[in-house]
Amino acid sequence: MISGAERFSKYSGYAAMFKYEGSYKDKTKKCELDCLNKHIFAMDSVVNLGNDQLLKPYVLRDINKAYIAMSNPEQYDPGENPSVATGNWGCGAFGGYLELKAIQQLIAASQVGIDISYHTFNKPEFAQALTEFVSFCTVQNKITVGELLEAVLAYQPTKKRCKLFKHCKEYIKN
Repeated sequence: MISGAERFSKYSGYAAMFKYEGSYKDKTKKCELDCLNKHIFAMDSVVNLGNDQLLKPYVLRDINKAYIAMSNPEQYDPGENPSVATGNWGCGAFGGYLELKAIQQLIAASQVGIDISYHTFNKPEFAQALTEFVSFCTVQNKITVGELLEAVLAYQPTKKRCKLFKHCKEYIKN
């Protein structure tokens, strides 16, 4: 975990489209040590395993990694509603499936008891699908983390790209 991180630049884009947009004044409140009260955690993900990333040991490995990273109590102020800004973790060079990685982070955050601000980085179709999936799980059906994990582990992928949200919805309905 990196504590006291400060932002100095405005920017736009991601990866090859990343662009400097000018100076930025970080107005995050400071802690008693006069550093910004901001914490960044970094974690790896399983690397480009194709459909093998949907096997139970790998699914649980990355849920556990996210859980451990998100559960450090030192990064949250007492009395504040903790949240984590995250995104398509493990989906770039690591080759992770967007839907799987999102679900793993949702499961971990739910178990820790924190909110997530999920940034999809210019993937509006995925943003819509994720919003609908979260609503399906929390508002429409109030499923448990255990039920969601069971649905994920029951998924039998084909050679087509992962359609985990659709599978989980169908699994939970039946």
